Amino acid sequence: LGWIAINVPGAAAIGIRGIGAAPAFVALFLYSLLPVVANTVVGLEGVPREANEAARGVGMTGRQRLFGIELPLAMPVILTGIRIVLVQNIGLATIAALIGGGGFGVFVFQGVGQTAMDLVLLGAVPTVVLAFTAATVLDALVELNAPVGTRGKAA
Repeated sequence: LGWIAINVPGAAAIGIRGIGAAPAFVALFLYSLLPVVANTVVGLEGVPREANEAARGVGMTGRQRLFGIELPLAMPVILTGIRIVLVQNIGLATIAALIGGGGFGVFVFQGVGQTAMDLVLLGAVPTVVLAFTAATVLDALVELNAPVGTRGKAA
């Protein structure tokens, strides 16, 4: 990102300077695109052909099929990708402290530098709790969005 700030006109104006919270946010966002897009593609490809043909047979347009049939059927897979990215980004956000991004990582790296286990735990424990809570909440959302016949079954 630092290279982009130097070589791309206007990049520094939008907050990409290589250090601070904005580059950390941009990096986390870019890092999370692949899993979300990949799970969205897998989810949409997993929609049964029969469901699409039935929707086309009753006269649904492409947009109606996408929002009425395909996305609701693909939503559990899409939400699983979002859950993975969310937990991943919560953990990676602690590393953002190395480039001035702040957060719990400040405590972790100060504790490592001072060999102070209490500072390491002050940053690590809330990060783990936050990641676990986010995963649990999104698992519940995945379960709620699962088709009725498959609820409660392990994926």
